[in-house]
Amino acid sequence: MSATSQLTDLAWAAGIIEGEGCIHIMKVNVNKSPSGWCVRVSVVNTLPTLIDNLLHIFNLGTIHRYDRGSKKAIYRWTVHGDSALTVLQSVLPYIIAKREQAETAIKARMYQNEHPYTRKGTEERANKDQVMLTAYTVLRELKL
Repeated sequence: MSATSQLTDLAWAAGIIEGEGCIHIMKVNVNKSPSGWCVRVSVVNTLPTLIDNLLHIFNLGTIHRYDRGSKKAIYRWTVHGDSALTVLQSVLPYIIAKREQAETAIKARMYQNEHPYTRKGTEERANKDQVMLTAYTVLRELKL
């Protein structure tokens, strides 16, 4: 793939994430994420080729199909954790409307990587939870 083609793909993906996607931080079960928080990017659409193209561009994430009876099926592409970080860093130069959301999610995931897991109930864990809760709150407010 040429450099121009790759840049075009990233710009296209940024537009899809801005128009059809969601950048978020979620509180999750500790069994799924030792930190208790997950940075995630998802895109939902009824066109499977659109969703497949995201998987092709990044070679990251999962696709799920949701059947809705007589309505068109919905397809969801999702990346989380370091995969979400990679995607957001790749498309950040092209993000306009959701730039603050992307930057907040990037900073939150980088914080998680710089401050590995600590046991629940410790002051250090409480501080980490507060940092992630603040990032979560910022993202929620940006979506209003």
